Amino acid sequence: MDELERVRALAWISVARGCGFGALAVTMISFSLIAWPVMAFKLAAIGCTLATAILVLKAERVRGRSHKTTEVWGMLQRRLDVPDSHVHRVVTNALYDSFREFSLYAAALATLFWCLTLLAWLLQAPRTLT
Repeated sequence: MDELERVRALAWISVARGCGFGALAVTMISFSLIAWPVMAFKLAAIGCTLATAILVLKAERVRGRSHKTTEVWGMLQRRLDVPDSHVHRVVTNALYDSFREFSLYAAALATLFWCLTLLAWLLQAPRTLT
């Protein structure tokens, strides 16, 4: 495995770990409201939409950060066998690509949950006035 692929794999792991914790939070909130399916799906949709926005913002801001403050740089044990002039670009581009990839996954999940919210809303029993 060459150095670029190693950096890409570590960037993917770094972003996946953060997204996993976010997905766990959204899942727990949604399951806590399972008695109200419309509300549960709506909160999952909002959570995934928020995650998408956060991932897009992080992707846009990653190139302005120092590569030495990233988790990927720590996982590389602060050494990379590429010329020093390219290290920043290699690390931040790998992070940018990973953030964008996971933002697409989160957007797809958000779309799914918004559709499920609409379906659950349409299928719920009508309320009657008493």
